[in-house]
Amino acid sequence: MADQKCRSSVRHRGYDFLQQNDINNDSYSKSGKRVQPKHAKQYEEKIWMILLGFYLFTIAVIFKADRTLPMPKTQNTAQPGEFCEERARLHLLALTDLGDRLVGSYANEVLAVNYLVKSLKQVQKDAKPTHRILIDVQTVTGSFSLNFLGGFTSYYANVKNVVVKIGPQHESGHSLLVNCHYDSVVNSPGASDDAVSCAVMLEVLFQLSQLDEALPNSIVMNFNGAEENVLQASHGFITQHPWAKDIRAFINLEAAGAGGRELVFQTGPENPWLISTYEKSAVYPYGNVFGQEIFQTGIIPSDTDFRIYRDFGKIPGIDIAYISNGYVYHTKWDNPDFIPAGSIQRAGENLFATVKNIAASPYLAHPGDYRHGNMVFFDILGAYMVLYPQRVAMILNVLVLVAVLLGFARKVADKSTEGYHGSLFFKKLLAVTGIIVLSWTVAIIVNALLALFLSVTGHAMSWFTNSYLIGGLYEAPALFSAIAVHHLAKELCFKSESDPWKLESIHFDATMMLWSALLAVLTYHGICSSYVPLTWVIFPLICRDRVVAFLQFAFKEKGQRFFYLYIASLSFPFLITSYLLVGIYQMFVPVMGRVGTEVNPDLVISMVGIISLVIKTNFLSLVFVTRTIRKVLCILFAMTVVSYILVLFTPLGFPYSGNPRKPTPQRSIIHHVERHFYDMAGQVEKHDQGIWHIPFDHVSVEPLLQHNAALKNAALADCVGDMYCGMPYYLPMATMMK
Repeated sequence: MADQKCRSSVRHRGYDFLQQNDINNDSYSKSGKRVQPKHAKQYEEKIWMILLGFYLFTIAVIFKADRTLPMPKTQNTAQPGEFCEERARLHLLALTDLGDRLVGSYANEVLAVNYLVKSLKQVQKDAKPTHRILIDVQTVTGSFSLNFLGGFTSYYANVKNVVVKIGPQHESGHSLLVNCHYDSVVNSPGASDDAVSCAVMLEVLFQLSQLDEALPNSIVMNFNGAEENVLQASHGFITQHPWAKDIRAFINLEAAGAGGRELVFQTGPENPWLISTYEKSAVYPYGNVFGQEIFQTGIIPSDTDFRIYRDFGKIPGIDIAYISNGYVYHTKWDNPDFIPAGSIQRAGENLFATVKNIAASPYLAHPGDYRHGNMVFFDILGAYMVLYPQRVAMILNVLVLVAVLLGFARKVADKSTEGYHGSLFFKKLLAVTGIIVLSWTVAIIVNALLALFLSVTGHAMSWFTNSYLIGGLYEAPALFSAIAVHHLAKELCFKSESDPWKLESIHFDATMMLWSALLAVLTYHGICSSYVPLTWVIFPLICRDRVVAFLQFAFKEKGQRFFYLYIASLSFPFLITSYLLVGIYQMFVPVMGRVGTEVNPDLVISMVGIISLVIKTNFLSLVFVTRTIRKVLCILFAMTVVSYILVLFTPLGFPYSGNPRKPTPQRSIIHHVERHFYDMAGQVEKHDQGIWHIPFDHVSVEPLLQHNAALKNAALADCVGDMYCGMPYYLPMATMMK
């Protein structure tokens, strides 16, 4: 009866998802009346449903932000001085209607050039008299060495650049370069890569020509005609064009997807004033220094003209690219229909404002102190961009690390604080840290085994078309493993612990220590992405540690108030890290279809699932203060089982799709090859011919075997006896694609 009264009292006070501990954990007064111990309450499993709701709400907000595009302006609705998507889209349609624009083809060398020159002359004719517009068609020959893929020397002859300069009547001798390329790969209209950028530039040029006052510095726009041949025309421009000597900075426009939001994914070298100007100018900022540091590692099999202007022109710049729907990149589906309404408007408004402000900036000619240093930058849901100098980041990071150490010292020495003290604090801290690391290790092993299982059973890349399956295939098993390890630790290692809230508190300290360790390592190596662990340290440190200390009266019992403060303390770091993770999935899932046969994409994606687990680690402390988590484990296990059943026994597990509305094709190159092998005397010692099939992903030819019997007798190229596998690779990719 006493227990029932106690539960009723708790519900009345609002703690309806709490449950009192068993009577064995209670104490008694001298009169024999039972007294509840401090922190005796534990949460019911329904708090995990609240966490699930919090997670789903966060993901929904991120997807909403990612898919929100401005209303496109038409020629009737656009005001003077406003970018007009309708006009830009007309340029896009005109370029893509020319068909494939391969370097050397009539469409690329004649038709595209003629259209661009005609459009530029029309802008020149309609321009306000304050502007001086010059047009030039450069035909250039040259060569250079490039440390890309396997490294090679590139020779080019008679490639073209269509170049226009707009500036004041009396030139300042300083220019901003804006670059796109109008050529395309074979069998692709090249709408997003990169005709849409050229269309945006034409409309921006028109708007610049209609300004009443000329900008103080010139803007050079290079419509280059040989990027897909691996960055040749940009090299010809920056090393041989007479206007190149005045270029002080550049903006490169590229694509690794079709439409959506354009991402600033690398800047520099140094010159932080560029990204600062972008932040002040862009109407819809979207960029992250994490993307810059990942791209510059070379793990993404792409490169852009940014490299050429940076390395051969020795000038700083901003690299901007579309990344959404990378499935259609370099395919026949890269057409204007896959560039959604509003995408061009967004890119145009951002570029127009940024170009104007960079060209008007005094730092273009004289960057001074802003020539050196890097910036930490990241956007918040595309609404606002946070940026601060790297030197400030290092100071801030060190101060936060010191604050964490002082907090630990206070907990060791001050016995008035809750939790463990003295040497016991360090023993428990190391024990719980070990449990966290063990949970990650188990999750890594489980995910790796699952990835290998899918590969061995012929179900590799089963998530490629239906990427939501990743949640059940890899994220749910990883979370299940981590929660199970924490639960077993609670039941086996800490069974004698009378106050589970001490365990929750020390788990909080352990996660702070791990995030702080990562923060320290990244800070030491000068990595700007250290802002990620910084948020996971500073916000819980302020909200969870200091707010509770100042408002002890409000949080003296670990009830609803504490739970919601707990979520609040993790909301911002969880939001920006999940936002970053969604971008990683958005980029890497389609990229797995073109990384080559030697990379196991399931292992890669399964490890991204581990990253997803790591950012949920802070929430795992609740395992210690939840009476039971069996239902949570059952739900995660059921999600995993259902996902694997769908993949193994239904068509959902087939990786590719030819759906014309959402194509996710398998990529291959097929050549008819005739080979002649010569000995040292110049005599033919071997001659053969055949079909050379080059798969772009790990699945290789397996899906084609049942449709083409000849493939069953196909043989791998001899990469041991013959130089470079004896095959006429156009690019040095033998180590990637076999």
